[in-house]
Amino acid sequence: MNTSLDWADAAGAAVYQVFLSTSANLAEFVFQGNTPASTWGPLSLQAGTTYYWRIVAKNDAGTTPSEVWYFKTRAEDVTPPVTDNCPDDPNKT
Repeated sequence: MNTSLDWADAAGAAVYQVFLSTSANLAEFVFQGNTPASTWGPLSLQAGTTYYWRIVAKNDAGTTPSEVWYFKTRAEDVTPPVTDNCPDDPNKT
């Protein structure tokens, strides 16, 4: 499952640091990288998982962290495959 993160530009930001976690505990957030754009991704994510993320805007004057945002990925489709029990039926469409 792939997705991208997008956020509003911060006035004066030269670069954004991206942090992501499956825990709301800030100490467990993992640094993903730096970007000059207000988007990051695509991210390869696990299905049925809640993710927490935040951005830290940086410039020569310092840093400004965002609030923590979160989202949940959809659960995997666990519908069993259809089994064709009559492969030789001429009336199938």
